[in-house]
Amino acid sequence: MKAVFLDYDTFSNGDLDLSALRASVAQLQLYESAETKTAERIGTADIVMLNTLELSRELLYAAPRLKLVAIAGTGTDNVDLAAAR
Repeated sequence: MKAVFLDYDTFSNGDLDLSALRASVAQLQLYESAETKTAERIGTADIVMLNTLELSRELLYAAPRLKLVAIAGTGTDNVDLAAAR
């Protein structure tokens, strides 16, 4: 299973222990929010984690393997929930 955290730099300054998460997935990729290749990043992902970046209907529909969207913050207004369902 492949997991990506799209804007990890907005969530952690490198002080989080990711060992349990890394043990749960075959591949974990962490990206900085300045990298704006969201469609490319989630295209083959099973799990997408994000904090503040937006996931539109178009982005979600372009990620056919996606099984889980995890928001590491408060609120859900940055994700098209209808498309995610």
